[in-house]
Amino acid sequence: MKKYAVYPGYIISMNDKQLHYITAYELMQLYKVSPDECVIVDRNDPKKYLGVDLSKLQKLEPSYSGNYNL
Repeated sequence: MKKYAVYPGYIISMNDKQLHYITAYELMQLYKVSPDECVIVDRNDPKKYLGVDLSKLQKLEPSYSGNYNL
């Protein structure tokens, strides 16, 4: 069963002030969730998710603060 909507993307780190791209796989590792429980969201292709209610899934995104606790 899918529980999480994973939104990979860019973030400016609070620690080093550098721009970083965080992949979907890295986000799953940071949040400590199984890929089997995730839907990876491509913001450039919303039609891909017709029939999937992303609003019912917990949103996982890169965190400016580095806090990846659920």
